[in-house]
Amino acid sequence: MKIKLILVIPLILISIFCHAQGNSLSLADTSYFKGEWQKAISYYKKALGDTSTSALLWQRLAYSNYMSKSYDDALLFYNKSLSFKPNPVLTGIIYSNILNIYETQKKPKEAIVFLKQAAQNGFSNLPLVDTAAFLQAYRNEEDFKGLVEKITLNAYPCLSQPHGKDFDFWIGEWDVYIAGTNNLIGKSKITKVNGGCVILENWTSLVSPQTGISMNFIDPATGKWTQDYSGSGGGRTLYTDGEYKDSAMHFNYVGTFNNASFPGHFIFYNEGENQVRQFNDFSTDGGKTFVTAYDYTYKRRKK
Repeated sequence: MKIKLILVIPLILISIFCHAQGNSLSLADTSYFKGEWQKAISYYKKALGDTSTSALLWQRLAYSNYMSKSYDDALLFYNKSLSFKPNPVLTGIIYSNILNIYETQKKPKEAIVFLKQAAQNGFSNLPLVDTAAFLQAYRNEEDFKGLVEKITLNAYPCLSQPHGKDFDFWIGEWDVYIAGTNNLIGKSKITKVNGGCVILENWTSLVSPQTGISMNFIDPATGKWTQDYSGSGGGRTLYTDGEYKDSAMHFNYVGTFNNASFPGHFIFYNEGENQVRQFNDFSTDGGKTFVTAYDYTYKRRKK
């Protein structure tokens, strides 16, 4: 009987402890979402103890302290949360809140030390750094400029792609002519969007009611440029395997006509700062010979 009691009593105690811990956590979450920060702090401390490895719950305890203006405790618990490797979204939230604390405390030097470490770990909230008035005195320092550059690349990783600028020569506002003539047939506006990940084309024909848009980007699966074009006439063409060589961006494509497919080339020749030649051909004999579909000259529109 004594042996049974020795085994049963610890199990009862463990059950009581787990029930109490679970109840505290439920009360903590309820208080947290109601904005009852002091209650949330008390309940989270009871629920977490020193054994919890939940990055999310430590972050909630930290935020409850932040909202209660207990900034030192908030920093302590934010760092505790980070030690348990939160997911990238939660990590970004924690980093941003830590920076807000340093701004509230007017501690720019501590903030910069923190930002250097955070930047190495992927911190990407560039707007928050740009608008942080308490860092204004440091913005012209080379060390700080390098820090901002690192955060910028974290925010917009396409800017550091090896071939990310290969198609930049097409960016601008253009008048489009049939090559070798003065026949103006359209206009095009080419911009770089989505943090440098996409070159966006807006095409307007001046000889038909047609308009079109293309998205140009590096396909992460192939590492090569792709253009996805869709026009107001309902057509869509996918140009693939884009590579910049011999001063031109070279694409391949497969078109269809009368239920038959045909291969073709789509080439953008970089002819200097103010001119681009756009050339398209196709083959009707399986790639043995090619005929020209169109040949245009883009001339940069004068401001």
